[in-house]
Amino acid sequence: MVKFLVRGSVRGKISDNHRTLSGAVRSMLKDHRSCSRLGGGSYSDARVYARLDGQEYHVEIFTDNLGVVVRDNFHLPAEIQAAIQA
Repeated sequence: MVKFLVRGSVRGKISDNHRTLSGAVRSMLKDHRSCSRLGGGSYSDARVYARLDGQEYHVEIFTDNLGVVVRDNFHLPAEIQAAIQA
């Protein structure tokens, strides 16, 4: 079963055990907003990862003023790609 998690290389684990990509994306965006409110150039290094059979895979997610775009994830195992599309 695929699970999604959010972590940053500096901040560490932010959230884990999301059943859906959308839950992980919401967590990532919340962290981005929280860090930007701190001011002083603070930013979040949060990224979304998919966990399958004990291995973690980075899920490419881009955000802009129009919303969230998931793309360029052809390198991921088929089971993760299916979970992303769900």
